[in-house]
Amino acid sequence: MLEDIDFLVRETFKHLEESRKLEQLPEMDGPGFIYKIEKNTQTFVLRIYPSEDLLSDKELLEKMPTALTELKMETQGETGFFACDYGMALHLQKHLANRRFSINEDIYTLSQADDDWWLAYQPGRLNISFKKTKTTDLLKLGPVATKQEYKILMNVFFKYFSEQFNLEFIPNDSGFELRGEESFLADWGNLFQTGRVTDLIEEVFRSKMIPPEQRKSSEFFKKLAHSRRFLKMVYEKLVHP
Repeated sequence: MLEDIDFLVRETFKHLEESRKLEQLPEMDGPGFIYKIEKNTQTFVLRIYPSEDLLSDKELLEKMPTALTELKMETQGETGFFACDYGMALHLQKHLANRRFSINEDIYTLSQADDDWWLAYQPGRLNISFKKTKTTDLLKLGPVATKQEYKILMNVFFKYFSEQFNLEFIPNDSGFELRGEESFLADWGNLFQTGRVTDLIEEVFRSKMIPPEQRKSSEFFKKLAHSRRFLKMVYEKLVHP
């Protein structure tokens, strides 16, 4: 009898602890995904579950913490929420979930080494590299997209934008470089650095002037921006839990 009471008490406190660890979700209705970060000494894994209604699912998890077990997200740590449209949530789950990534930028895992993007930015010049070099001060963007996606879409995309916005697109063995007017290049730098799409870039994406063959490239950069915004938040949590 005492053992049963002790078990119930421990389970109650466990559920309260899980509830406390649920992130505060901004006041919004709509889709996105629930996530957890499984952190080890040198690596981490992301668990992602797409949600068509984040607020409803958050309330459900607060009432029934055991639902995390059914979602296979019962590991210790904070439960997070990321707002985006449902299709984007499915994309990020497919692209990022259940893969092991390194915390230390000098340590790579087999599932990650080929997908990391690195950024070097200065006024009038933006450089993206798929390899970390010791001689260059680079910002780690993380696995925001695969090189296969880049190879398929990037050249077509910048062929159009080079003409429209006077950007010089220079591919190289390790990535590519953009050169152009700072007023426009800064918006691209912001997209890569923070994952935020500025009004100017959004206007470009929505433009009816974009030829049909470039529309897929616009979708690629929207996915890249969401990946970067989420990964930036993840890296910040890993450094300052």
